[in-house]
Amino acid sequence: MEVYDSVSTVAIYRNGKDTMKTQRVKIEKGKGYKEVMMKKNGQRMRKTRKALTKKEIACIRRCKFKKGLFRDCVPDCSKEH
Repeated sequence: MEVYDSVSTVAIYRNGKDTMKTQRVKIEKGKGYKEVMMKKNGQRMRKTRKALTKKEIACIRRCKFKKGLFRDCVPDCSKEH
């Protein structure tokens, strides 16, 4: 059984406050999802999970991540601040 699981975490510090952004991709049995979780000061603010398309799964299996893969999971940051 083929399982692919990738997690990346980024810490953003602004004005003494920390925000953690975790991006995850998981593929199992031909289906998969992409997930973005935002934490601010240790508390979860937002968690978004969406299914991967067949094209995205094929690119990930070839080790070619698409630019902007998580763009539809996270709202526009310029509007928040």
